[in-house]
Amino acid sequence: METKEEKRAFTPGPWQLSCIDGVEDSLMVGGGDDGSDIVADIRTYENEILNTQEELYDHIPGRRSRAHVSGDSTESIDEDEKEAEKHLAELDRLEKEARANARLIAAAPELLKQCKLFEKVLTHLINSGDSGADLERDKLREVLAKVEGGEG
Repeated sequence: METKEEKRAFTPGPWQLSCIDGVEDSLMVGGGDDGSDIVADIRTYENEILNTQEELYDHIPGRRSRAHVSGDSTESIDEDEKEAEKHLAELDRLEKEARANARLIAAAPELLKQCKLFEKVLTHLINSGDSGADLERDKLREVLAKVEGGEG
């Protein structure tokens, strides 16, 4: 059995999301007294989105105009535009996913606290004769053991 000293120590919460000046394409999750202890650095896609938008909204219309003036085909430009739109949609999906992951990580200390409270509630229910809570408490204890560095 592990002692409290042997258990994994976490950066004190609450954790919060922030951006650090000069660090591009990154969301930081910080904890500690002032939020300066970095607990996670989540890659975002903001610059790649901006570059793709620039290509889509600035370069492609200019290329199309030049092609029309010179009488050239716009077929390859149309394909480039479709590819840029597909790429932009995928980047947007990845950006949303990265922000959702960052929010989940930032909420981790509060989630852990609520899980421990819920484990106590389930134990109370079991001790009060509610046998239906046994399995759920066991599952929760497995998750908590993983979080706290055990096997689970």
